[in-house]
Amino acid sequence: MSETHVNTGKAAGSSGDRAARSFPFNRLNWIIICIGVLLRVAQYASNRSLWLDETLLAPSIVSRSYAGLLRPLDNYQAAPIPFLMAERFFVETFGSNEYALRLFPLVCGIAGLFLLYFVAKRVLRPEGVPVALGLFAISGPLIYFSSELKQYSSDVAVTLGLYAVAIILGKSSLSARKLFLFGALGAIAVWLSHPAVFVLAAVAVGWAHQCRREKQNWKLLVVALAFLLPVLSLTVEYFTVLRGPSQSPALLTGYRWMPFPPKSIKDIYWFVWNFFCCFTNPGGLRFTGLAAFCFLVGVWTFLRENRENAYMFLLPGLFALLASGVHKYPFFERLLLFLVPAMLLFLSQGAAVIKERLGGRGSAIWGLMITLIFLHPTFFALWHVVQPRTRNEVKPVLSYVQQHRQPGDLIYVDYASRPGFKYYAERFGFSDKDYVIGVMARPGHWEDYTNDFDKMRGSKRVWFVFLWANNWGGQPADEPGAWLYHLGLMGKRIDEFKGKGASTYLFDLSEEAARKAIPRGPEIPVEVPLYVD
Repeated sequence: MSETHVNTGKAAGSSGDRAARSFPFNRLNWIIICIGVLLRVAQYASNRSLWLDETLLAPSIVSRSYAGLLRPLDNYQAAPIPFLMAERFFVETFGSNEYALRLFPLVCGIAGLFLLYFVAKRVLRPEGVPVALGLFAISGPLIYFSSELKQYSSDVAVTLGLYAVAIILGKSSLSARKLFLFGALGAIAVWLSHPAVFVLAAVAVGWAHQCRREKQNWKLLVVALAFLLPVLSLTVEYFTVLRGPSQSPALLTGYRWMPFPPKSIKDIYWFVWNFFCCFTNPGGLRFTGLAAFCFLVGVWTFLRENRENAYMFLLPGLFALLASGVHKYPFFERLLLFLVPAMLLFLSQGAAVIKERLGGRGSAIWGLMITLIFLHPTFFALWHVVQPRTRNEVKPVLSYVQQHRQPGDLIYVDYASRPGFKYYAERFGFSDKDYVIGVMARPGHWEDYTNDFDKMRGSKRVWFVFLWANNWGGQPADEPGAWLYHLGLMGKRIDEFKGKGASTYLFDLSEEAARKAIPRGPEIPVEVPLYVD
């Protein structure tokens, strides 16, 4: 923000700037950026199958025109209009394939590396720059979402872009022209990224504090008027685009919200638990206690040396918490990816301050601390170059069914698997008459499934397809044990194929197979979970 305030202490003085631009820091930072680019490209090049969330959004992008994307999206989906337009452009240019659909997130993921470097050089101690950039480059969630058909990667890029512009404009005294320029930029940014509103509000608070500190209280009105532009823009966006999706059952019931106001010890524990969880997901770190300690030291340092930047980086998370408390923005994992840059900036500043306080005699301790922080993300970043991250590999399963299917075979698709199956059905030659979609059972009503399966009795060959994954890492989905048990009572399993997070089972449910099936024992109680280990 203000240059005289930024350059207090050891935060970013002229000697620090020269050090940050000299060897080894400058060359090391560019090496880190190259590594980050390679890790993101490697994940993108794996060309994994679209998973559930992507297959909910992809049909709208692939089937609609630019004008059609202005209407409410299918499947209660919501995404920024410019994101959708960019996706449509790449689909029209390169075809409706996974590479085209994920190209824009990749571009945003790579841009984020350069933007993080730009910001870190201007707000961190020189020793903290490679720490922040290194953690950003190898962060598992940041790498993964750089090749997912969702807007989370662009959220990070927009957040960093707003930070960069705010730092540039805040170098010297704020003028009405600068304030309204940033306000106009913010009016555009809320259309580019939904959580941008939290970043803009944080910048506004930081600049209001700067005006008070400089005893220019008249500028507070200018700040308010300038930031009224994003508020008006967001209002228009809400009533034209976001109102419908914000009231979707999936959003209102599919997430846990901040308890507001907290009324019990359990509610208070929610805050402590989620504070540490944020370092793991979306932060991509382990040793969360150590990471949290460095983070808190960094927050304390920013508040002491540069309160405007402290507000800019810290308040977006608090505003997101408040929005979660009123059920407007879930405080949940990938939806918080835009907070990762600020988290790493605080952590890295804290690590640099700890190094200063320890001095030369504590270099071994500091080295061990940094090694522990980098250990987990580094190992898995390298491992996933060989074994790219996946969630549920639909394509190998459907390819197996296509190759082994015989005339007259019926395909039964689990209800939760229908978006992925329908998206890929035409590619693998399945028409609407070749498959049936399973029932959407009521919670706790196992009989809904068993009654649905019973409709398949008498069929010689039925493929049961399950395309879902129950964990972030994309390990094989839990075997649908309760389902297979019931099907085993109805007939005989004659084939199966298990992929990563997806599977298919071929059953003979003819009368002859039913007579030779497992003798019927006690009925499965209703409370038995749908999927069991």
